[in-house]
Amino acid sequence: MENLHTNVFDQSADGFARRLYSRFSHRTLVLLITLTSIALSLLLTFIATWYTEGVDLGISLIIATIVPAIVAPVISWIFIDMYAKLQEMEQQMRALATYDVMTGLLTRQAFYHDAQKYIDIAERHHEFFALMMLDLDFFKTINDTHGHHVGDHVLKYFGHFLSEHLRKSDIIGRLGGEEFVVILPNTPVEGTQKIAESLHAELKSHPPTLHSVAIPLTVSIGITIYNGAVPPRIDRLLQEADAALYLAKRNGRNRTALYTGEEATTS
Repeated sequence: MENLHTNVFDQSADGFARRLYSRFSHRTLVLLITLTSIALSLLLTFIATWYTEGVDLGISLIIATIVPAIVAPVISWIFIDMYAKLQEMEQQMRALATYDVMTGLLTRQAFYHDAQKYIDIAERHHEFFALMMLDLDFFKTINDTHGHHVGDHVLKYFGHFLSEHLRKSDIIGRLGGEEFVVILPNTPVEGTQKIAESLHAELKSHPPTLHSVAIPLTVSIGITIYNGAVPPRIDRLLQEADAALYLAKRNGRNRTALYTGEEATTS
């Protein structure tokens, strides 16, 4: 599979500075800047002195060496330190924009980005895939009965649960609230239904616990399959999976429904 995560920051004007910063240590960069400053200072001083009468070349070159040797390390260290802090802030912002703080899964926007990128790749290579939408059953009741801190614990657990029980090649995101979504590359209908049923069984066997007390949790799942029939778009696929999810909810929850054309069927 082609790489889905392209770093737009690396294409900016300071790309050269980023490469230098990632390649060399803080002290090495200061040394390189200092040596470069001294070399430029000596060159400019030599040229200026050469065409100026009555100026001692030796003293001028000594001054041209000492001044940047003192000034350059201090200034470069300050600027590199500032740059390092900016890099750290940028990484934190990128992480916040990409990963959901509660569950560690992709955020809604990051999922849309990665999903559509994968879908374009799948269409180009004539691959099929499944999209699975999951919604925690009676999540509001959990919040109302046990408190929002328990609800947060359940969300964290379920995010980890999906990461543990799905493949690394699957694209997993949290759409918001208690709603999650997964793209399963190269997975036919039968394989997707088996994965969904496995999730039901594993969640029943291993519910979230808090202070050694189990919190009963079930999930409703809606599935749609892309087989190359029409140009795929993430919005349309989500609508299809949502229609199947609605049927799973309507038919009693804790079950899987499959979207087939104009309607969905439960299993």
